[in-house]
Amino acid sequence: MVIGGHVIDVGMHDTYASNMKTISARLLMIIAAANGYDVLTGDIKNAYLNASNCLSVYVKMGEEFKIHDPSVTPGEYATVEGNLYGLGTAAKQWHAHLADTLRGLGFKPSRHDMDVWMRRNRSGNKAGYEYVGTHTDDLMVVSNDPQSIMDALQQKYQISKIERPKFHLGCDYKRGSDGFWYQGTSTYSNECIKKVEQILGKTLGTDKTPSKDWKPELDASELLDTKGHRNYQQLVGIAQWLITCGRYDLVQAVNSLSRFSAAPRLEQFKVLERIFRYLKQHPDRWIKMDPKAHTPFGELTDPVKGKLVDWKDQYDTSEEYDFHFPEANGQKEISTSVYFDSNHGHDEVTRRSVTGILVYVGNCPIHCMSKRQGVIATSTFTAELCAAKMGVEEAINIRCMLRSLGVPIGNPTTLIGDNLGSLISTTNPGTLCKKKTSHISYHFVREANAKSIVAIRKIGTDFNLSDGFTKALSGTTFINHMKWIFTEPP
Repeated sequence: MVIGGHVIDVGMHDTYASNMKTISARLLMIIAAANGYDVLTGDIKNAYLNASNCLSVYVKMGEEFKIHDPSVTPGEYATVEGNLYGLGTAAKQWHAHLADTLRGLGFKPSRHDMDVWMRRNRSGNKAGYEYVGTHTDDLMVVSNDPQSIMDALQQKYQISKIERPKFHLGCDYKRGSDGFWYQGTSTYSNECIKKVEQILGKTLGTDKTPSKDWKPELDASELLDTKGHRNYQQLVGIAQWLITCGRYDLVQAVNSLSRFSAAPRLEQFKVLERIFRYLKQHPDRWIKMDPKAHTPFGELTDPVKGKLVDWKDQYDTSEEYDFHFPEANGQKEISTSVYFDSNHGHDEVTRRSVTGILVYVGNCPIHCMSKRQGVIATSTFTAELCAAKMGVEEAINIRCMLRSLGVPIGNPTTLIGDNLGSLISTTNPGTLCKKKTSHISYHFVREANAKSIVAIRKIGTDFNLSDGFTKALSGTTFINHMKWIFTEPP
């Protein structure tokens, strides 16, 4: 039974129910690889019906109710006690019910993602933690003995498809002969192609790259009609979820076109189609969940060339630490790296620069970003400082995520850029910043360097993997970068 929740006022009730972040699933897989844990996924059947209804809802019973209870008199009223699908509060009630169950098993929500639950390892008398990631009715269990956790949950719920992950939250999973997990998107990509061809009413061709050196902000072609506008927004939404699932090769192209969703034009729509022609030619991209230290594409150099520097007279040199984080008990240390770059004055209408970010945990690319900067940078130096500031923010964020999961972070995050001037300014205490517009980014990055949150390194422009998130690269350069970010199918 599904209830007509749209006619029930839930204004006085909380309806929010969160879900595990996609990046959390990748982190759990990397933790599993680093510590030799096993992984199981499962699907809870009729999840919402396990919880009770918190609303005063009534139903007028018809003849169909007599099928289940012959004593029912048609026309009588009954209260809705179960948490039926369609109720505005159904998702919240189910979320609360599952949370109570997990707490009863000794799990607590992590501080970075309230839908990743953890407890001290209870299997095999080993140190470390066990994890349960929840996404509505989907479960991901990471432990020395995940089956014991599934067995405990099965005493409360009916769980189907208990197995090592094959397809979870839009992503394919395979375990290679090397023992590492691989995450891909071929299943979802092929479904996307079918859907897009249905929307467009034609068969798509193929293309070698998802974007070209073209400025969508200068497009003066006619505006799309209502149907075209709706199709444009649908295609952008499909592409954005592909990025969430791990298709980092689409980030720059989608970012450059998504900001025109309110009033798209004909030529912009044609370029948007190119993304899916590229997807049709390359539906299969794989990310290796490798916890080993990241190996850069090119040589890294120290901007101050190993010179001993002392920041104590300028900044507090101790990294802030949240003492509510769990103890890093028995977990293996995992390194982190962040590439950053900027394209100065990229937008020819607003002259805003674009920042590109690529985050590695171990040797796994776990997150990327392509974003216009919030202020207009008056120089390449300023644009690079703004990008470095965003890179430091991502470094702090990923360190927080890992620590909240009990993973030790000993070494600074390697912050990798290619603009020597900005790198020297943020690593040499004796340099000055005379531009007021750059001061906040300048001091923010220098303080992170002083606190050993990051260790700043220079890499050649051709080897900066975040470069492709700031602009459309040539075919050869784009292909080389993607070969380094992604891996061959397992």
